[in-house]
Amino acid sequence: MYDSMVGKAILVRKEFVGSLLNQNAVKLIPIQDYDSRVIYEHLRMPTYIKYIEDLVRGNANQVSITLNDLFAFEIPLSPNSRK
Repeated sequence: MYDSMVGKAILVRKEFVGSLLNQNAVKLIPIQDYDSRVIYEHLRMPTYIKYIEDLVRGNANQVSITLNDLFAFEIPLSPNSRK
């Protein structure tokens, strides 16, 4: 189910940085020099996938999530997660 639903995370390779996004995409930019690959891996973990699936199941009329929903998911980052 996750492969075809909202909330799916992708990692943009360096050669595509600066490419256009559409209204259905959100670009997350790490703050404080956190490595985007670490954040990406958290967004591929079962806890995140279940979080998104639960949101989608709870909204049967329209399959979407809000930015507030997205940012409510907490990613535990350690000092080792920095670049």
